[in-house]
Amino acid sequence: MEFKPLYDRVLLKPLGTTENASGVYVPQSTTDRCNRMRVVAMGTDCLPIFSVGDNVLVHRYAGTEVDIGDEKFFIVKQCDALAIFLSS
Repeated sequence: MEFKPLYDRVLLKPLGTTENASGVYVPQSTTDRCNRMRVVAMGTDCLPIFSVGDNVLVHRYAGTEVDIGDEKFFIVKQCDALAIFLSS
């Protein structure tokens, strides 16, 4: 199924785990405030700040959760991204 966000919206896919400073992988369900997600699609009005495939940090409660097929995604405004991870 193809899916394209409208306007300045971004479609994000949650990443399963994150690595903390000591190199230990922490499951996403144990983090409290922020989520690391991969950009899957972008609307036509988005600024070229990041692109599809980049990993971004968003607030835990940002956006709307949607199910596409059997996978969970989030739609957020582009300005809801807090940071871009420069290395994956």
